[in-house]
Amino acid sequence: MPLTGRQTNHYIGLQSDEVTKATELIKMQAKSNDMEPTIEKVESEALTANAVRDGAAVTFIYCDGSIPVQLTLETLPIFLLIYGFAEELAPVQVSTAIATAANSGDTNIEVDSSKGIEEGVTLTLDDGTNTEEVTVDYVQGGKVHLAGALTNVYSIGDTITLDRYKHILKFANKISYSATIVRENEPEDRYYEFIGCRLSQMGVNATKDSYIENSAQAHSLSYNKVSGYPGDIESGYTVSEALGEILSLNTKVKLNNADITADLNSFSLDLSNGLKTDDKGINSKNRRSLRMQSGKLNFNMETVFDTARYEENQDKMKEGAYSNVEFNLGISDNITCILPKIFFDNVSSPASGEDDLTISFETTCYNDKVQGTAAIFEIIDSISSKYKDKYAVA
Repeated sequence: MPLTGRQTNHYIGLQSDEVTKATELIKMQAKSNDMEPTIEKVESEALTANAVRDGAAVTFIYCDGSIPVQLTLETLPIFLLIYGFAEELAPVQVSTAIATAANSGDTNIEVDSSKGIEEGVTLTLDDGTNTEEVTVDYVQGGKVHLAGALTNVYSIGDTITLDRYKHILKFANKISYSATIVRENEPEDRYYEFIGCRLSQMGVNATKDSYIENSAQAHSLSYNKVSGYPGDIESGYTVSEALGEILSLNTKVKLNNADITADLNSFSLDLSNGLKTDDKGINSKNRRSLRMQSGKLNFNMETVFDTARYEENQDKMKEGAYSNVEFNLGISDNITCILPKIFFDNVSSPASGEDDLTISFETTCYNDKVQGTAAIFEIIDSISSKYKDKYAVA
């Protein structure tokens, strides 16, 4: 019976160390997956009076492949950690404040910041004397609509606490985490485990009318073929769905703290870390490690033509001046990426035929001494502990 790509499932899970497979898997929204074992051999060079060589031996077995996926709130932190980001501090519970006075019986409120506030989130309102919990129904037109009515009266500045937590992940000088990637051929009652995976490349890409994608290049230390399903008890895995898919419709981008979202056509953050993939001992056929050697981050984007922006940023490029970029993803801006120090490599607006003029920006991200990193991701979700404590259970 023929097997099609749509009959496969793909999972990822953070490991407790480099060699122990994950215990918790999250389903990836993979668009393709070409991870396969590669077998290298050496051929005898001995002179044996034969026109054809006498033999060969297997010397190196490894698994690599590209896995472009539609990013989700659940899988993004794992991709970041196995690329080379680190969560140094414990996450902080998110809070905001009442922006406009609210009365008992009101079914909507206005807040200072709606980051992390979306359908289903629980808000705890505190007027200094009383507290109450309300559930968010939806957010529209700058107002937070509630599933029920307020009991108390609230003034401007009263505190609102969310049952959501902000995680800060910074690009580091090494990779401290590994993951298990699983490809399941559902009709065949078989799955394939890639253990000790790290990424050499990843890219967050956004275009109009699309899901946000990650173009990941993965490498593993070991590989197993297993009968059954990853969700079976005997597999040792707990499997969950990824629900927080990210649409380009909710994207916001700032260049030098000015919102340019209305003019933006597309952007991509492309990361490579010089992963050493040929590290093995003289007496082994398998990799002994996958480690970062160097990092390079590029942020590129295209906007509609604007003379002032075009000339201003060309001048910054000629002057050798640095800029900064921030982009937000997700329904409630619950994913923020900060690139504190970028340098323009190219600012161009070629003219051709009757097409609209656009501006293309090509930049390189550099390490910022104040932030201590070249890139920061802030992620707001319901996980109250560090990701390694949540996912990588020994």
